[in-house]
Amino acid sequence: MLKKYLWIALVVFVGLLTSCGGEESEQNGNDVANQGNGGTEQKEVVDIEAALQKLSNDFTLLRAIPSPIEMTSLVQQSGAKYNRSILHDANKAKSYATDFKRALNVGVYSTDLGFAHLYGKSQDAIDYLVAIRDLSTALKVDSYFDFKRLKQLTESNASIDELLAETLTSLQAMKDGLEKENRGDITVLLVTGGWVEALYLGCHVAENAKNKQQLLEHIADQKLSLDNIVKLLENIKNITPEAKALYEKAKQLQEAYANVSLKVEAVSKNTVVDGVPTAVQEEQSVELNFSEQDFQKIYSIVKEMRRLIVE
Repeated sequence: MLKKYLWIALVVFVGLLTSCGGEESEQNGNDVANQGNGGTEQKEVVDIEAALQKLSNDFTLLRAIPSPIEMTSLVQQSGAKYNRSILHDANKAKSYATDFKRALNVGVYSTDLGFAHLYGKSQDAIDYLVAIRDLSTALKVDSYFDFKRLKQLTESNASIDELLAETLTSLQAMKDGLEKENRGDITVLLVTGGWVEALYLGCHVAENAKNKQQLLEHIADQKLSLDNIVKLLENIKNITPEAKALYEKAKQLQEAYANVSLKVEAVSKNTVVDGVPTAVQEEQSVELNFSEQDFQKIYSIVKEMRRLIVE
């Protein structure tokens, strides 16, 4: 039971980020464009600020991007065994030298932490918590989290209410802080990293899983989320070459989804007893258009997109 709620607490980490807002950057784009290039020409500053201003106008799109909880839960429900080798290497966290990569990989590690918790792999989860802490420190958002306290709660049999209260307090502080600091670009990258990792895990398992219908439906259902992510990444695509490469890969993924569709309808049925209608039962009618060719194309691009993030 504790594992279940630890996972719920973690999911809020990425999920709550989708409600963060932002305005134009007061840091002349240094959050994403922190490449160590020294001074920035005036035109570049103007371009970056214009991009981030446009980004602030699209922040409602973030709220439409789901947290990784459903995808990773469906992975477990498919009967797939835990395999740490398909997750990101927690030891690589300190190798990221730009805020662009750091923010993306906080999202990746958050998904992996939750995945490890879901399977009861406490030590792996702690390794990912340490990775998140290190990257958060580099991003200057670590002050919002009491990582020592969170680690203690993760390792102990602390009450569920205590764990959730501690986590939610930290996350709310981070949300408010990012809003005040006008760091909307960082928020977009955090959410994108977590979303890509969840989609990667779902595709990896669905490729060979026997019980994969629900996974395929959820992968197909990511089409709308992808549309929103593409719009958000478009606003920062010219800030760095890495940002442009990620945006272009997301556009390729969008094209791969072109023929994929999922239609879910509620179907009402009357229950008749002795000729008298006594109740109305609702069932779901699911119409999935998702060929094996489209799946393989999507999975291939997702792997490439993830590689851009983690390498």
